[in-house]
Amino acid sequence: MTHNLEVDDVTICHDTNLLRRIAPQVHYKEDQSSQNGFRVTSAAFKNPSGSKKLSVVIEKRTPHSHKEIVLMKSPRHGLIAITAAIVRAHRQIVKPSPNKEEPGHGDVIGDKPKEIRTAFASSCNILIEPNSLVP
Repeated sequence: MTHNLEVDDVTICHDTNLLRRIAPQVHYKEDQSSQNGFRVTSAAFKNPSGSKKLSVVIEKRTPHSHKEIVLMKSPRHGLIAITAAIVRAHRQIVKPSPNKEEPGHGDVIGDKPKEIRTAFASSCNILIEPNSLVP
């Protein structure tokens, strides 16, 4: 798969978790039918404006714990995981893009219309609930 010469990194196994910090006021919605009373919304997987790249942390490539990943941004954020297999099944590319702060940083590259974002939201796992790290 390629998107403007981007190439999927096949060294990232299908079972690898791709982690996203998500803001409670934007990416969670109350849902009494769910186990914890809320669910992740499709907005959690929306590309930034003008980009096809969605920022993630590649779990197997980060030295940081789940808690440390959240606290890099805000204690109010939550942390979710989706596997590389799921995003690839929706014609997305997984590519590392390490930086100084996060050597495990990566991108999920591709168009993410509403139906793909909804599929991702229903397939992800919540690892840290929003606001659970607030002192």
